Amino acid sequence: MFKKMIITWKREISNDEISKIENGLLEHIIDYLKTSSLKVNNLNTTELQRNLIIEEMNLTIKILNNFYKFRRGKFFLGIIDEEKLNINAISMLEREFYLEVLDKLKAEFINLEEQVKINVGDKELTTVRFLSSIPQFLGIDLKTYGPYEVEDVAAIPRRNATILSQKGICIIIK
Repeated sequence: MFKKMIITWKREISNDEISKIENGLLEHIIDYLKTSSLKVNNLNTTELQRNLIIEEMNLTIKILNNFYKFRRGKFFLGIIDEEKLNINAISMLEREFYLEVLDKLKAEFINLEEQVKINVGDKELTTVRFLSSIPQFLGIDLKTYGPYEVEDVAAIPRRNATILSQKGICIIIK
């Protein structure tokens, strides 16, 4: 078991992609740690045996932590760039988590995309007269406006007109 764990760990840290974990390996490691814990607490275990078991358990936990640190980094890179994640190499638990996170991110992106469409879709223009000069700016409709000088009259998006009038840069002509 220990040898398989080391091989799996080395494979994980030496590859850019997530490595496939042998079926049952993690369950086997957990069982080993549980059994070792029982041995440590067994009255028939000598002090030397107890110390060796504890050292082996600590080393196993350290390797597992390092293994999952590398794996977690690759996993989140895979969430960011779906093409980088080999979905067949991850465990069922990781796959469920991955799909859940991906669904939430996609839903959030769609929500954000809808908000942007609403803001960009606000194409109603309002006529304004400028009270001070203003350099060229990008309107809420993603079009370029200006530059404008004092007393210039122009039609700009309603939301931009409202913001600029609140700042005293222009007045809205009704």
